[in-house]
Amino acid sequence: MEDQYRFEAFNDGSERLVGEQQTNKYNKFVEESDKQFQQLEDALGDLFLHNSTIDPVTLDVSSAEKTTFAELIKSENKTFGKITLIFATLNSECLLLREAAERFYAPLKLFGEGNGGQEIEDQARQVAAAMEGAGMDAEGSAGVGQAPEGDNQVQFGKLMPLLLELSNFVNRSYAVIKNIIRQLSALLQKRYASFRNITYSIMEHLGELLTCLITLDEIILSNGYLTQGLALYKRMVKAVKVDPKRYEAEEQNLWQLDKLLYTIKGQLFDGRIFQAALDQEFDAEGLVSVVQNKELKKEFYGQVKNLFEMQTSRIGNPEIETNQRRKFIGVSALYVFNIVLFKDFQSDKKFFKKLWETHKRIPLIHLYGDVCLVPTEFLRSNLGPVMAKAGTGFPDEKPFLREYLKNSMRDFSAKVKSLYVQVSTWMVRMESNLTNRADLDNILNTRIYLLSQGLHIANAISVHFKEFVGLHFFLEAGMKPAFIQPLCECIRLMVAIRLTFHRRSSMIAESISSMIQQIAGRLLRSFMPIKSRLESGKKFTDAKLDVVASINMAISMLKGAVGTRPRRIILKLAMHVVLQLEYLTKEEIEDITKQLEKLETIGELEILISEATNCDFFYWSRTLLPLYFGDVYNHPYQVHRLQYVLSALCDISREFKKLVHIPGSVMQKALNEEVMGAMVNQILNPLCRAVENELRLHAHAHLQVAERNPWKVNLPDLQRFFSIRPLRFFEKTIDITAYVSHYLDTMFYNYATVPSNTRTTYDEMRKLAEEKYHLHMTEVHLPGQALEQGLDVLEIMRHINVFVAKYNYNINNQMFIERTSDSKTLNTITIAHIANSIRTHGIGIMNTTVNFIYQYLKQKFAVFSGFLFDDHIKSRLFRDIKYFKENRDQLHNKYPFDRALQFNKEIRKLGITEENNIKLSYLDRFRILITEIGNAMGYIRMIRSGGFQYVSNAIKFVPDLRDINSFEEMATSAKLSAETCQASKNLDGSIDSLAKSFAEGTEYFRLLISVFAEEMRNPELQHLKNFHIIVPPLMINFVEHILLGKDKLTKRKVEGGFFTDDGFAIGVAYILKLLGQDKQWDSLHWFEEVHNVYGEMIKKEQMSAEKKKKEEQQTSILTVAKHKGYQMEYELLRFSFDGARIFFNDR
Repeated sequence: MEDQYRFEAFNDGSERLVGEQQTNKYNKFVEESDKQFQQLEDALGDLFLHNSTIDPVTLDVSSAEKTTFAELIKSENKTFGKITLIFATLNSECLLLREAAERFYAPLKLFGEGNGGQEIEDQARQVAAAMEGAGMDAEGSAGVGQAPEGDNQVQFGKLMPLLLELSNFVNRSYAVIKNIIRQLSALLQKRYASFRNITYSIMEHLGELLTCLITLDEIILSNGYLTQGLALYKRMVKAVKVDPKRYEAEEQNLWQLDKLLYTIKGQLFDGRIFQAALDQEFDAEGLVSVVQNKELKKEFYGQVKNLFEMQTSRIGNPEIETNQRRKFIGVSALYVFNIVLFKDFQSDKKFFKKLWETHKRIPLIHLYGDVCLVPTEFLRSNLGPVMAKAGTGFPDEKPFLREYLKNSMRDFSAKVKSLYVQVSTWMVRMESNLTNRADLDNILNTRIYLLSQGLHIANAISVHFKEFVGLHFFLEAGMKPAFIQPLCECIRLMVAIRLTFHRRSSMIAESISSMIQQIAGRLLRSFMPIKSRLESGKKFTDAKLDVVASINMAISMLKGAVGTRPRRIILKLAMHVVLQLEYLTKEEIEDITKQLEKLETIGELEILISEATNCDFFYWSRTLLPLYFGDVYNHPYQVHRLQYVLSALCDISREFKKLVHIPGSVMQKALNEEVMGAMVNQILNPLCRAVENELRLHAHAHLQVAERNPWKVNLPDLQRFFSIRPLRFFEKTIDITAYVSHYLDTMFYNYATVPSNTRTTYDEMRKLAEEKYHLHMTEVHLPGQALEQGLDVLEIMRHINVFVAKYNYNINNQMFIERTSDSKTLNTITIAHIANSIRTHGIGIMNTTVNFIYQYLKQKFAVFSGFLFDDHIKSRLFRDIKYFKENRDQLHNKYPFDRALQFNKEIRKLGITEENNIKLSYLDRFRILITEIGNAMGYIRMIRSGGFQYVSNAIKFVPDLRDINSFEEMATSAKLSAETCQASKNLDGSIDSLAKSFAEGTEYFRLLISVFAEEMRNPELQHLKNFHIIVPPLMINFVEHILLGKDKLTKRKVEGGFFTDDGFAIGVAYILKLLGQDKQWDSLHWFEEVHNVYGEMIKKEQMSAEKKKKEEQQTSILTVAKHKGYQMEYELLRFSFDGARIFFNDR
């Protein structure tokens, strides 16, 4: 059957051709894709430095194996197999607990930071004060329903599950520690003598576990917010217990919760986590004796010494030191454990002295965040009672630490420069291909060396930074600004090392299995002769059989997935049995130990790189950033280093994700705002001003306003700031070029709208910015002149000082009327004119106008303050205020009209000036000043009203503002062209903008009050507090002025007539509001006084007229008419003034 359906011979060739064609197509596709990806990568370049916290995909090069210790440990020597299984499991358990402990550090250390720390502290202080006043303790109840419930209790409540987990973790750690000690006690018997060396490995892991407990103690003690939060939470629970039904709680549950809180406080918050681990009962009656086990005591103490020698021999040597300082904490903890467990301090005082003197090499050890451990403080706090009984004191180490810090400060910068050279050399070697050697073995050796060297250098830099900052904190010593730059340089170097590891991750992933296999091959070559030598012997003792079993176990571990953690744990245990001097030479032991260390480094490479280059501790030193940013601004050649420092600060985001009391995003946002604020204040804003100043000096160089010769003056090299790529901090991008460009665009637009002749200058500056700094500026297409009807807004804004002086404002009709004119007509400015201007120039002109009026008001207020500061004016105002206060009751709380009139007359005695044929007193000039301020505020009101009119006219064709249809959606559903859809989208945006502008309006009056109020109410400007008492004379002066203007209107060939000048009323109302003197003014009851005075005068004149003859009554009638005219003007002024005050009402 097969022969019938066999293909003909020529089909074989066609299949091959088709296959080759498809293969060629596939190869071409791969090559093109690779080329496109390469082009994309080149285009992006190093736009942002790598940030491992936001990687969507990461490469894991660690070895993994799905197997158990029981499956791996297979030996004919059952005793050896059981012992290895027990201690391998305990070692693994210690490592797992160490990793589990790390998830507690961040939530405990960061509790209270962000948005709740200060509130917790303030509330706790209030609670303590309230309880002290009530005669209660800090945990008593202040009464039903009086417990302050808020965010602080909620945050601590969210922390409770974590505290329960921490309690379980601590209990589990205690159980493991007790099991280790009992297992060691059972192991250290004569029949297990060959396994004695195993204790070194388990003691090392025990030290690491004790270090975790010490770290937890130090973190909790360092964060006072935890204790304060617990006190508030306990107080709340006690209050609920008084009336559980009110809070829908069960009393039994509340009692259990209260008991749990006391347990948590005693176990976790009293700083006894580590001490409680040592105070356990280790003897198991009938099973094992620990305290009386002399072999255990001897071996325990001996291994503490061995660990001490091993760790201290590497500390201080940057070529071999990695995490030995942290392991030294474990050594100190084991020493304390030994003293407490066996209660024997007298045995070796020399070793204690040796341990104590180590602080001269290790003055301080970093634990987490800003928490550090001083070894001598640790020994003093844990061995104080024991040493007191032994009659031994603790030497004072503080003088030495101060001297140590002094020496560190002297050598710090030089040390950083040395580290910079080491990092640069290492990076150059790491970036090379490392394949220029013919021998693969040499290539792998070089790679192993370079990977280890990078870890050692990163660790040296980290220790250098942490030790320097930690000593300043511990000794409460001030840090000089000169050290800011070297400290941040340390951070930059650590980030550079991490990035180098990341860039070479493909090489590491490619080589790591080969490196492990190479090390395993060398160990195997070392083991085989030893195995042959042991097996060739004729006499086999139990100890020798155990060594043979251990070396067979080691060989079996090297023949599988060598890099996995379980195999490495078993291998180390087996090696401790093998490495005994009676069976091996010293050279063999050193070679095997060296290879095992390499295997441990490569096997844990990812973890070691992460630990060595992790910069999350920099978060607690972020107070250095403002000073560092300022230093970068002063030395622009450092600007390329900014991204490294920002990337280092991003490392804390991993810790933020572990928080439970508040979302990590809240902390991240707060940090983002803090750093961005510092950068804006220290770099971006000064840079904007400096660039603007440079452009101005350059554009006006022909005027020789400043020396521009770079050989004579040090000109800032600002161009460096624009040569770097955008900076990235978390999800925020900082583009320095775009920021400065936007600033210059805004400033040039605002300045170009003032005098028209400056537009050419700013166009030139715009071109200079593009040429000199490569800033891409936006062209400002401002129209030169616009309107045929009335004055243009731009023209008014350019001459605002002239406008407010030559135009009078009418508050009711909202219009400005020209005061005098050379022609037969007067110009007027109405809301319609303003709306036309806004239609021409755009809504943006409104904010620009307000900005220029703000600048104008600043100048006028300076003159205003100077007038009131004059000694003649100030002394008279003080006398009037004193008189009114002393005679308030006799005056019926009304400021006397006669006194204001007398003030007006006396001020004329100070001098009269003539301007445009008009004689003016100092009070006249002060009134004119206030009127011009009021005119400016009236113009602001007209601008806002004109804006509303423009918007209402523009949007009047929209049928219903509450239901606006989307033109984009309708165009899309109708399947119109893309251009039409885009045009519809633009139309939607314009309508939406108009609708929002119509619905909302900027309160310009409130804005201009808020910007001046604080300065005007400054205690240093005491003379301004007298303003309200000068208002009555001013009003008398104004009434005379307005009556004179109206009188001129009735006379022919007399210029200067006018009928309105409401700017005065607005100006007085505005200034009273600014100075906060509305209540003082109301207390004068001025308008009531004026009404009564003129009423009495009219009544008196009318009664006098009745007694006169008819031919003599004409004079009285004219006098009454004059008084009524004055009374009416005061009433009109009162109406205008009260209306103006409404503008500045807070409601």
